[in-house]
Amino acid sequence: MLAQLCLDGQDTYIELVEKALASTDDPWTAYVQWLRDIVAADTHALTVHLAGHFTPDERHAARTERMITGTAELFERVQETGVLRRGLTFLDVAFLLELLAKTRLGDTARTAELRQRQLAIIIDGLSARGPANFPARHRHGRSR
Repeated sequence: MLAQLCLDGQDTYIELVEKALASTDDPWTAYVQWLRDIVAADTHALTVHLAGHFTPDERHAARTERMITGTAELFERVQETGVLRRGLTFLDVAFLLELLAKTRLGDTARTAELRQRQLAIIIDGLSARGPANFPARHRHGRSR
């Protein structure tokens, strides 16, 4: 069952990276949308939590290869535009997404909101040109 959950997460990841690669938007816009979609799909949180709890097989390995190939191609497209910080690698971004997947606070909606806010900060850090738009902040009933 865990192996199948991982396969499902990998399939979602592949679907989203292929969607971004097929996008007619400029590379940076497609990449930022892909990052937002990946975080919203929660694929990294799923794979981070399942790692080490089952033995991967050839299906997982084949999907991992497709994930890496697609992610690298998408990253390279953006990198060629000069929009990304110099010295940044697609693995830097992958590790940031894994780190982001560890964020958990409150219910599912609050966790998703916080991850998207943190992603906006990450996007700013990836860009060599300027700030990303911050998602709206939920006030949780607090007044100022």
